[in-house]
Amino acid sequence: RLLILLLAVGLIPLALMGGMALWKAGSALSQQTFGHLESMREIKKDFLVAYFELLESQLRVLRDDPNTGRGIADFNRLSVESGGDVTTPQWKEAAAGYDPHFKDILQDNQWHDMMLINTEGRIVYSVLRASDLGLVIPASGLKDSSLGDAFVQVKRRDTVLSDFAPYAPARGTPTGFAMARVKADSGQTAGYV
Repeated sequence: RLLILLLAVGLIPLALMGGMALWKAGSALSQQTFGHLESMREIKKDFLVAYFELLESQLRVLRDDPNTGRGIADFNRLSVESGGDVTTPQWKEAAAGYDPHFKDILQDNQWHDMMLINTEGRIVYSVLRASDLGLVIPASGLKDSSLGDAFVQVKRRDTVLSDFAPYAPARGTPTGFAMARVKADSGQTAGYV
């Protein structure tokens, strides 16, 4: 019995000390892991903020490009003359003149597409010429898309970035949009890019 008592007196403090050391090590490891995760979160946040600032900057440059304003005016005029038809020979001729410039912008910025939209929301030009070309955003299924959200928001702000959401013309692929208001020389809104 004395042997068991002596073993218990020696082993109980040893077990307590081991348990405390294990708890402290686990707590320190947990704090280190959380600290690492928080620093990774901040790095990713900073990256995303910088990316969105770059995107808005690129959009402002495109908005202020004289070809953008002229393109909106030209394609809007053609849209009015043709009743919204984007397959007329005149529209195709105008598009052929603007395509090289806008395709360079698309490639330089690594964007998927670039659209010119008139004040009523009709997509009067698109580099890709997808199924959304010629549609009026508020009067079509696009009104409930991320493009529709961007179109509503850009009326209140000069540039907007919409959330990613499934986009029907892109076969349901989650798509986000950056949009800017383009002003005519008079200061009035000419359209959107």
